[in-house]
Amino acid sequence: MRKKILILLAAAAWAVGASAQEPVQTDTVGVCLYFRQGYSRLELSYRDNGERLDSFVRRVRGLRADTLCRIRQVRIVGSASPEGLTPANERLSRKRSHSIDTLLQRLLPDERHLFRVESLGIDWQGLERMVEASDMPWREEVLHILRHTPEWIYRDGKIVDGRKRQLGMLRGGQPWFYMERHFFPRLRAGGVDVSCVIERLPQPQSPVPVVEEPQPRTTTWPTTPSPRPAPTDSRSTCTPACAAASPVRRPRP
Repeated sequence: MRKKILILLAAAAWAVGASAQEPVQTDTVGVCLYFRQGYSRLELSYRDNGERLDSFVRRVRGLRADTLCRIRQVRIVGSASPEGLTPANERLSRKRSHSIDTLLQRLLPDERHLFRVESLGIDWQGLERMVEASDMPWREEVLHILRHTPEWIYRDGKIVDGRKRQLGMLRGGQPWFYMERHFFPRLRAGGVDVSCVIERLPQPQSPVPVVEEPQPRTTTWPTTPSPRPAPTDSRSTCTPACAAASPVRRPRP
């Protein structure tokens, strides 16, 4: 019995150790919703926003019904393109993220407590990714400014230069005009990203089989009865051999 308990404890410890070593898998599903330049009101008929949003909501509801998944958060991020004044772009990105938040509160009420609403202002990182993936003229010079020039450069407490000004002055403004045609519309149109992080739960462990220690087998052999002694002739105590050796006496006539 003691050995059986030790086997069960060892199997349980192995199962716990194996589950602890397995990394938790995460997936992300997202949707990109587009806005018109300078607007924060979401139009479902604009650039197929309605179709993409319906597909996203269906996927989230399917993941909610999956017993092996757990939705950890729904992240809503608003952003804007570099044109215009920075304070105006910050307000615009906040309004765009809250516009999406209001809509998803109605479409996904069970996930409302998981919503995380953010606003980036100008999406400089998104612009850098677009430039890096392109073959635009003066690509390396533009990337150098995006990566190494602060958004604002101060001197004596005053703004004297910055990233936006250097991009606008580069090569007489030609790279800026190129990005304004090819990249800026995607930044302001795709400024909201709704991502849903899914945690894949491990498969349930199958029950550990109980292994019992085999007991030693004993073999019972059948008992053989002892031979019964031959009957003894009370008239003679002579054995057959003695009888053969003794002469036979005949009676006298």
